[in-house]
Amino acid sequence: MANTVQHQGSISTICLRSAIAVLASAFVVVPTIIGPQSAHAQTLKVLYAFSGSPDGAEPSTSLRF
Repeated sequence: MANTVQHQGSISTICLRSAIAVLASAFVVVPTIIGPQSAHAQTLKVLYAFSGSPDGAEPSTSLRF
């Protein structure tokens, strides 16, 4: 009788490990099949357009980093 109980425990462990492996595989495979959603493009808006001399033609300061 002890052997039967030991075998049932081994089978349960094998089934549990198999279920974990299937779930782990699903987390990898399903997103690959579904595919990532595309990102929306950004739109840019011009805040100010420099028109030339003297509007921004010769800046009087240096750039600071």
